[in-house]
Amino acid sequence: MLCFAIAYGSVAASSNLYTALLDCILHAPISFFDTNPIGRIMNRFTKDMDNVDTTLPSYINLFMVALVPFLATIGIVLYSLPVFAVAFLPFGVVFLFIKV
Repeated sequence: MLCFAIAYGSVAASSNLYTALLDCILHAPISFFDTNPIGRIMNRFTKDMDNVDTTLPSYINLFMVALVPFLATIGIVLYSLPVFAVAFLPFGVVFLFIKV
């Protein structure tokens, strides 16, 4: 199920990126095409699409591999020490404030 979700998300991200790139290119002024050769534009399309198609699924997989044990650890600690939930929420808010 997780592999299907990653594959579906990757295809959706690729489709969204391609649609946005194509929309920007089609609405570009003529001066853009005068200064940029078609080969450079096509190379940019293929490079961006290749990055999304090859690196995004592996990054999502690595994220999920790191997230599941983290959530399991937090769940086990909260189950064994319910009083930890009182301290967990303020520390989580402080962490998010510092992280962002």
